[in-house]
Amino acid sequence: MGRGEPLIRTWVTADQVLPKKQRHTARRIWQQLVDGYGAELGESTVSSYVAELRRELTGGVVCVTVPQVHRVGEEAEVDFGELWVWLDGTLTKVWLFVLRLSASARRSMWRLPARPPRRSSRGMCWRSRCWVGCPGGIGDDNLRAAVDRILQGRDRVENQRFIALRSHYGFDSFLLPARQAWRA
Repeated sequence: MGRGEPLIRTWVTADQVLPKKQRHTARRIWQQLVDGYGAELGESTVSSYVAELRRELTGGVVCVTVPQVHRVGEEAEVDFGELWVWLDGTLTKVWLFVLRLSASARRSMWRLPARPPRRSSRGMCWRSRCWVGCPGGIGDDNLRAAVDRILQGRDRVENQRFIALRSHYGFDSFLLPARQAWRA
C-alpha cells in the first residue's frame, strides 16, 4: 500500500484507547486518505489492511458471530413494558405486550389497558386472535405476571392462571436469562 501504511497504523493504534463508537471505520480511513491526501487506492485494499492491522494489535483474536437458527413455529419471545400515551388529552400509562417469533423475527405488539398482574394472560389471549397456531415454546425474561416464585437458575413456580393458559394453547414456557432476552 506504500506511504499510507504508517498513517493508517497511527490512526488505528490511537483508536485502541477510544470507545468502539468513536473509532475510525475502514471506510472512513479510506475516505480520509482519498479526500485529504489524494491517495489513489481501492476501499477494499484499505479495508483488508485495517482488518489485518486490528488482528495484529489485538493479539490475533477475532470476534465471531454464531447465527441462531430456529425452526418455524418452534419458539417465540415475549416482553412487557410501560408506555405513556396521550389518551383524550391526558397522559396515561398503558402496558405494551410484544411477541416476537424467533424464526422470522416478526413482531406483534398490543397495548393493554389492564393492570400489570393480568397483562401476561391478556396479551397471550389477544395474540391468539391474530395468529393461527401457537409457538411450541414461549420465553420471557421477566415472568412476574406468570409466576408465584422464582427459584434457582431457570426454575420457577408458575401461578395457576398461567398454567391454565399454557395448557389451553399447548405451549411450553422457558425463562430467558436477562442478558439474552430480546427487548422491545
